[in-house]
Parts: sequence; C-alpha cells; structure tokens
Amino acid sequence: LLINGVAGFQVPLSVGGAQICPIISAGAGFGPNDIDGAGTKFSSHAVSFALSAGGELLKSQSLTLVPAFSFGFVYQAASFEEAFTTSTETDTYVSAGATLGIVLSERLSIRPNVTVPIGLDGAKPVYGVGFSLNYGGRR
Repeated sequence: LLINGVAGFQVPLSVGGAQICPIISAGAGFGPNDIDGAGTKFSSHAVSFALSAGGELLKSQSLTLVPAFSFGFVYQAASFEEAFTTSTETDTYVSAGATLGIVLSERLSIRPNVTVPIGLDGAKPVYGVGFSLNYGGRR
C-alpha cells in the first residue's frame, strides 16, 4: 500500500504569463510484509520540496504547449524489520525535471515528463506520461 499527497500553488510572474509553483509532497509505503518468507516487513516514506516554473509557449485554437521545469530536494527512507532487528536506509538528493503539457482541448491534456535524480548513486532518469481529463466547467 502506498499513500501519497501533493500540494502546491501557482504564483504568476510578471514575465509573459510565466508562473512559478512551490510544491511539497509526502508519501508512505507499507509492505510487503513477508519479503523472504521469514516475516521480514518493509516500509518506506519520502518527503520532497520543489519549485516548478513554466508557461504557455504556443497557443492556437486546437493546441497549447506548456513547458515546465522543476528543481527539488528529496528525502526518502526504507526500513526492513526482522524478528529482532530493524535497519533503515536513507537518501537525500536533488531532483531535476522537465514536462511538456500538451493541451488538446478544454477537457484533455497530456504531459510527457522526465525526472533526473542528481546525487543518488546508481539512479537513472524516470520517464512518465500523465493524462488529465477536465469534467468541470470553466471557472
């Protein structure tokens, strides 16, 4: 089970519609509870703070492109609990990311993204794609 929460807000800049967004996230993971058949329990938690900046690059009637870049700090911990011992490993590192928001209509947008961990031994970039569907009306 993984529980995660994210909060942020937009702050308009005076430069061509650009915005900056402070973002904080926290998560906790529980399980698996029997990793090696001997009852070893696993749990994890992470906290991050980032700043993201972006704005509309191109806008037409049928398409809007919104690039954004982020830079943040991450703390994460993983714990293994065995019958008589608990061991915890922690990591603190910097995260840099880029996203391209592709707004196809008032209701649909697609966001390919990449996040690069910096200062985390053996870590590789993480690639993803997000989708947003707007079911509400305009505000």
